Amino acid sequence: LASHLEPFYEVDLVVAVGRAIDRVVFARVLQTHASIAESLERAQCASFLAECVDRLVVEPHRDVALFDLLRDALDAVEQRPADLVPHQAPLATPFTLRLLSILGYTPQLDRCVECRTAIVPGPTTGVPSRGGIACKKCATSIRNGIPLTADDHRTIADAAASFRPFSPSPATTTFAVALLEAHMWQPLRTSPDRIMLTRALDPATVAAS
Repeated sequence: LASHLEPFYEVDLVVAVGRAIDRVVFARVLQTHASIAESLERAQCASFLAECVDRLVVEPHRDVALFDLLRDALDAVEQRPADLVPHQAPLATPFTLRLLSILGYTPQLDRCVECRTAIVPGPTTGVPSRGGIACKKCATSIRNGIPLTADDHRTIADAAASFRPFSPSPATTTFAVALLEAHMWQPLRTSPDRIMLTRALDPATVAAS
């Protein structure tokens, strides 16, 4: 049954619980996400999504919304044109924000994390380590805050409510990744923006060398 247990497969399993180890006694593949395995860039993006879930969820925690999110995100990785896959922010950023929301880590966007006053429309400052944003008055005393526009604010709120690929601003991506890292006890092995060394070299560069 080992061939049914490839990375990123969606599989229906029957597992016999043993004293020392559990044993797979039946496996049926529901979806292979085959094109992910055909592209190193797609595999990198899918690995980031899967590792985020693996690090933040304790087995055997069951969450239908979380399962559906990961399945939808893997479908989106497959459907994304191969030449755009290395630019992972349109998938990784909305996935990260929705994942944290499902797990109860929705960023606080309606009130300042420092003074607790209501946030008025306009530019704000993201404070990932505090799990939200700060008002203009408190932002002056915050180190390493992330400046966010009113559009960034709305984008983060929409992404936390539902998953859909979009092109986030650099500030939104920075806030999402920092918020994710704030809830993890060790760094991820994968990265949403790591440059793949296996990408084809520019022919002009090869000729010049």
